[in-house]
Amino acid sequence: IVQVEPDRAGSLFNMAPRVLMNERDLASTKLILPGSRVTNALLLAGSEESVSDFVENLTLRDSDRLRTPDEARPEVSSAIDRAGHFLNLAVLTAIILSTVAIALAARAYASKNAKPCALLRVLGASRRQVFIYFAKELGILTLVCLLIGVSLGLLAQHSVGLLITGWVQGDLPPAKLLGSARAVFVGLIASLGFALPYLLQLPNIAPASILRASTNGSKPNGRLLILFALIATLLITPWDPQAWRLSAWVALGIVMAMILLAFFGQALLGLMYRARHRLGLASRFGANNLWRRKVLTQLQIAGLALGLSALFTLTLVRDQLLDSWLQQLPESAPNQFLINIQPDEKQALAAFFRAHNLAAPKFYPMTRARLVSINDKPMQLEDYQSPRAKRLANREFNLSYSEKLKPDNKVVGGKYWAENSVDLELSFEKDIAKTLGLALGDVIEFAAAGENLTAKITSIRTVQWETMGVNFFVEGTRTLLEPFPATFITSFHLPENNDHVMAELVRNFPSVTALDVSALIEQVRKIMNRASTAIEFVALFTLLAGGLVLVSAIHTTQQERNLSTALIKTFGGSRFRTMSLHAAEFLIIGIISGVAGATAAQMCTWLIAREVLNIDYAFNWLLIVNGGILAAIAVLCVGLIAIFLSFKKPTRILLNPP
Repeated sequence: IVQVEPDRAGSLFNMAPRVLMNERDLASTKLILPGSRVTNALLLAGSEESVSDFVENLTLRDSDRLRTPDEARPEVSSAIDRAGHFLNLAVLTAIILSTVAIALAARAYASKNAKPCALLRVLGASRRQVFIYFAKELGILTLVCLLIGVSLGLLAQHSVGLLITGWVQGDLPPAKLLGSARAVFVGLIASLGFALPYLLQLPNIAPASILRASTNGSKPNGRLLILFALIATLLITPWDPQAWRLSAWVALGIVMAMILLAFFGQALLGLMYRARHRLGLASRFGANNLWRRKVLTQLQIAGLALGLSALFTLTLVRDQLLDSWLQQLPESAPNQFLINIQPDEKQALAAFFRAHNLAAPKFYPMTRARLVSINDKPMQLEDYQSPRAKRLANREFNLSYSEKLKPDNKVVGGKYWAENSVDLELSFEKDIAKTLGLALGDVIEFAAAGENLTAKITSIRTVQWETMGVNFFVEGTRTLLEPFPATFITSFHLPENNDHVMAELVRNFPSVTALDVSALIEQVRKIMNRASTAIEFVALFTLLAGGLVLVSAIHTTQQERNLSTALIKTFGGSRFRTMSLHAAEFLIIGIISGVAGATAAQMCTWLIAREVLNIDYAFNWLLIVNGGILAAIAVLCVGLIAIFLSFKKPTRILLNPP
């Protein structure tokens, strides 16, 4: 019983049924005779280093072809790429949230240690001594957290290994020391980049500030903070070839989000303050408090909104973009291909489908052609370094003409031709054009059926190969390709338990080749579903990071709220009155942060969907309302817990924290 054939996804034709036999029996079959077309394949497996060494020392002949998993069928490779983008996005979201939490916690740490720092300066400590003291404290804390974080990471990786047992052939490799070292490096850089700017300002606190009732420390240099954060982000963000484009667009989305948040938070806060006289006592108290410490409030709102925007972006990607991707391969996706259909067989085939209660498929013309020249320069394999580019330059293309752009195609460069166009135009798939170094306006010459055809590239397309529809790397106008001989290709969905239909079709149309791609569809669907499961797992860490952002943001102004709580207690305010007054403040912060974060998330998601995933995305205005409500509830709950705990402390402790 053959359960798995490792090379099954290597070629579309390998999806058809195959015969396996003992090599010693091959001669007696007389399948291999002079004129037979025979290819031999060697499959290699091993560690990345050993396979790379083997390939580097391998001498290939002109007829040899080296293929890697990256060169699988476009349906499979496209699904793998999309899955990688989704996972990288989940990782990026966790990184963003973690750095925001570190920055907010560092701000609260610096504020809390402002008085001890001023006291050390009064007792004669130099700036250097103060810096070393707090640097040691931060270093010890960072090392402890790194130890805990790496331990949890190794535990999580082991858990993932148990959860995905059976997903791949063989056992998963054990955790490598390099992975732990990289995790430590990321943690150190994040701590230095987002906490060190606040630490650098502590020694600059004037000794005389110890005489003031409130000492919050000096503000960090804005340029220094931005510089450290930028360098740290560049070092810890995944910039490998598979993720750099996603990272770049996410970075652009963050910049746009920060600009929006700065404007949005300031505008809403000012509007709330100006309208305070029309509000009730609690709301007026909250608006006054927020406006009085405007800078801290803006920092708090920005941190919360940025964290919420990251969470909302991941939610949108998981719930909408991921679902949209999964829906591209419905249960009714085509699972049968018919090729080599002659022009005079189309009507008979359509009648056959109607007779068996199957929807008549659409037939697409296919002309075999070889690339001859680009911009009047003859094709030469020596001009290409990539083995894939050499193969493409030396292969026969399947050209097809079309009047309309297919639903699963999207023009990303130039313009697709209009219906009934009489111009000689070509449209190339994006990856093929990139591999061959083609661009809009290039004049391409093909040789087909002993004649040459020449046309200009007027559009570049992306193709959603996962839909399993009939698609082509190169398309042209009807005027260009119709004069050349062509066969036709089609695809359709055959329901289960209808194998007799295919048997009858092959008997009635012996020249037509039928390809069953059910195995390929199943493989693509597995990749999609497993990517969804993996994202759900990574999202758990993102939610934890989001919780840290929420707690850190509330803690940023906790010292000021402790003072307000102490004053209310001193004047006889009850616990209920104290919590109701602060509740309005938390609601205002939550609503502004939620609305701003949801709006920024929409922008980031639109950028990612459009520029990276090639998936359509429509703005969800209801998310802005729901974002404000959810954020208000979350901030209110966490904030009231903090106020409740502070109310239980003696007033003297609130006024003079240790």
